Amino acid sequence: MSSPPSSIEQTIQRMREASRPEVATDLPIDRALRTLMEAYLTILYEALTFFLDTHHPAGIHRFRVTIRRMRVILKLFQHLLPKNIRTYQKWLKEVYRQAGYIRDLDIVQDELEAHYSEDIQPLIVHIRKAREEAIRVFETYLHATHFGQLSQQFKKNISTFRLYPEKPGNPFKVYHVLPSALWERHGAIRAFEGLTEETPPFIVHRFRKRCKDLRYSLDPFRTALGETSALLIARLAGVQDESGRVQDIHVVIHWLHEHHLDRQDVVAELVHQLEKEQAHVLQQAPRWWKQVTEPSFRQALGIATARI
Repeated sequence: MSSPPSSIEQTIQRMREASRPEVATDLPIDRALRTLMEAYLTILYEALTFFLDTHHPAGIHRFRVTIRRMRVILKLFQHLLPKNIRTYQKWLKEVYRQAGYIRDLDIVQDELEAHYSEDIQPLIVHIRKAREEAIRVFETYLHATHFGQLSQQFKKNISTFRLYPEKPGNPFKVYHVLPSALWERHGAIRAFEGLTEETPPFIVHRFRKRCKDLRYSLDPFRTALGETSALLIARLAGVQDESGRVQDIHVVIHWLHEHHLDRQDVVAELVHQLEKEQAHVLQQAPRWWKQVTEPSFRQALGIATARI
């Protein structure tokens, strides 16, 4: 008989379920943006509080994913936004970057623990201490930059944002902007034509980010876009998950080179194993690109955008 989920597991599940707010595409852009940003800020606060209380990896991961979703939607409508909202993109990007170091350490720790041996134990001890220090630095950063005040000011600016169309031809509803924006983001993915198993990991990482951009642009409007949006989102998520392994390995290898603790023999063997795995995963790069650009995918995107 399985044991009931712990309070931590329940919180993680609740955050995951709440992480995908959605709105209708016939809403005015200002109202849609307010609804989404307020929902994302609620998730952001909960994820940050959960992480600072527990230091659980799922907290910092949800925190960063939520910021990424916020940035994608803000960029979707940025040409219509006033300066007092656009300027918060830089703030969100910097907070995302600051939290990223902890996330990288979580990736490295998971990898080392998966390859556990007595020889690797000193590296695990080292990374746990590094993570504790990174959390202290992150907490200091949040306090020094007045994260709470800035996020409240951002929320206030969003709540008072109004878009008044001065004349016919000025976009003011979501469906005036969304179809062309989705195709533009798909075009950014198609531009990676030529991905091969020899493609450098940093290029694969850029491709993966463009897939995230399209996925997170589709997700808040999935009901309005119809059933085919589920296919599109699932395909993008699958490619994102598979290709993410390339970047994870890159992060681990880089950390090992920087922190081998005079155990070059142990590190060299582990790096060799990871490089072999990375090369194997990269063999799928042409398939990843095809999965999100082939005619059936484009047809599904066309059907979805035609609905609105």
